[in-house]
This record gives sequence, C-alpha cells and structure tokens, in this order.
Amino acid sequence: MTRDVALSVLIPAWDEEHAIGSVVRAALASCHRAGVATECLVAVDPRTKDRTAKVASQAGARVIEQRSHGLTAAVLELAESALGPICVVMDGDGQHDGEVVPFLAEFVLTGEADLVLGGRDPVLLRRGFAKGFRGVVRYLGARVLGFVARTALRQDIPDPLTGMFACRRADLLALSGQHRTAPPGGYKLLIGLLAIVPVVRVRHLTVPFLARQGGNSKLGARVAVMTIRQLVGLWFSHGRSVRRE
Repeated sequence: MTRDVALSVLIPAWDEEHAIGSVVRAALASCHRAGVATECLVAVDPRTKDRTAKVASQAGARVIEQRSHGLTAAVLELAESALGPICVVMDGDGQHDGEVVPFLAEFVLTGEADLVLGGRDPVLLRRGFAKGFRGVVRYLGARVLGFVARTALRQDIPDPLTGMFACRRADLLALSGQHRTAPPGGYKLLIGLLAIVPVVRVRHLTVPFLARQGGNSKLGARVAVMTIRQLVGLWFSHGRSVRRE
C-alpha cells in the first residue's frame, strides 16, 4: 500500500466472519469504480473467537490486532494506522452498505464538509434489530438515546447514533486521549466528533440499513449507561460554553 491513499475505510469487527468479507469487498469495489484510491482496515476485537481476521484479510483488508476492547478504541487504533487523510467508519456486520462509501466520502474529499453522517432511514431502522421482545427493547433504547444525544449536542441530527460516517483522520486523532468525549471503552465515537465539529460543516445523507449478516448488536444496558454518561458530560460542557458566551 502506497502513501498516495486518499481514503481509509475503518471497520471494527468482533465475531463477524460471515459478513466481513462481503463488507470489505463492497467498500473497496465501490471506491475503485469511483476512482478513489482506497485502503480498508479492520480491527479485530481480541475477544473474537472465529475467523474474522482471516476472512477480512482474504477479502483485501489490512487487519489490525486491536489492543483494547470497545468500538471507540478500535476506530481510534485504526485511525492511527490509516494512510488516508479521509476516513469512512462503518460496521462489519453487514448492516452498512459498502456501495455508499464513496458518496459519504465525497463531501469531505472535496472540502465541502468535515463530517458526513450516513443516517439510517427511520422507517427501515426497526429491521436492523432482533425480533421479539429483546429487539423491541434495543430499538426503543436506540430511539431514546438518539433523542438524548440531540438534546445534549443541541443539534437537530436525524440519526446521531449511526455507526457510519466520513470525516478527516485528523479529527479522529484529535479525540485520542479525550476521555470526556471519546472514552477508550466507549460506544459512540461519533458523539465526540459532533461535539468538536461546527454544525455548519456537517452533512447528512440517508443510507440503506441492511439486515445483519453476522455478529451481534453491541447495544446493551452497559453500553446505554456509558453513552448516557458521555452525553450528560457533553450537555453540561455545552451549557457552560453557552453561559460564557
């Protein structure tokens, strides 16, 4: 891989051997058709017990052995190893469509935006959660956390909890070590980015939300509590900033 890479696709993965291959291939193929020099990096959680790393490598990804646990830590470690100045973050379970990667990245590549969110269609969002009572609880939890996030950030963001977005690598690196906005074991790195990027430089695109092919949802009670703590800290921080102004 040469240093002329324009875009790095960052994918945290945990027990997703059944999905990661198609995710990597779709992202690389779509960027190749768009004429964007792209690399794909996959961080495999150390708790992974399946062939995620091997399948990702065979599909064309550069696999990074993740040092810490958690999605935020994975993305930040991937950003440290990335060669491209622009990054697209996406999940490895098949819910994010690799075909839209170059469209998300375009606004950042051209300098029109610092952050582009791949928001999920609210009508189709429910399909991404498990069936039955557990799925309903996770879906409602995601909706509540989304409302809390919009309130804390004081931004009218359709889907602040989406895990698919494009940004500058420099902004990801700027969050490293900022435990208030991006705790190493935290869940939603995007919330930290939204806190530091001016709202006028944020774009929103609705992207497909596909059925999960592998892995499991990371949204549980522990994750919800961590996210709420993160949002409360941001709310108080923003409140102090407003009062000072």
